Amino acid sequence: MEKSNLSQSLGQVSVGEAAGIFRDHLRGCVREMICEVMAASVGLIAILWAFAARSENAKLLRQFAAITR
Repeated sequence: MEKSNLSQSLGQVSVGEAAGIFRDHLRGCVREMICEVMAASVGLIAILWAFAARSENAKLLRQFAAITR
């Protein structure tokens, strides 16, 4: 019988390769989550900016502009 290891004969990947695939999957999930949070933040900033842009809320507009700089 030829020399081979059990994982090769079963057609399985090594632990290192599986770990790499798992890390890539997690990296993609985290990247997607960060993008969703950033998109929500931009939407909230737009809403706050529109609210503060009213003439009676000019003071709030200046305060918000100072915070977001």
